[in-house]
Amino acid sequence: SGRYWFECDCQACREDWPLLMENSKIVWKGDENMSALEDLDTIYDCGSDFMEHGQGKDAAESLTEYINEVSKLIDPPLETVIRAQDKLRTCFNDMGTVLFQDTALKINPQEKR
Repeated sequence: SGRYWFECDCQACREDWPLLMENSKIVWKGDENMSALEDLDTIYDCGSDFMEHGQGKDAAESLTEYINEVSKLIDPPLETVIRAQDKLRTCFNDMGTVLFQDTALKINPQEKR
C-alpha cells in the first residue's frame, strides 16, 4: 500500500486473493457438484459468444445467470467468475448512454444537424 495513495478495502485485497491466472482452485459451499458447474460453464460460453456477435442484451442475461448460479455453488475467487463479471461490465457499458442523431432530431425537431 506504500505504492498507492489509498488503502483498498475491496474483497480481493481484504482476503488477499491470488493473481487472476492463479485463481483456479474451487472452494465448494456445499457438496461438490462438477456436473452443475460444467453446465454453467456452457452458459458462460454462450454469453461470450453473444458478446462476440454484438448481442449485448443476450450476453448480459447469460453472464448474469452464470454469475448468480455459480455463486450459489462456490466461494470466490474463481477466474471464470471474475472474467464473467468483467464481460458483464463491458455489456452494461456498451448498452449505456448511446444517442443516435436521428433519434435526437425526432425528439427535438428544432435541433439542427
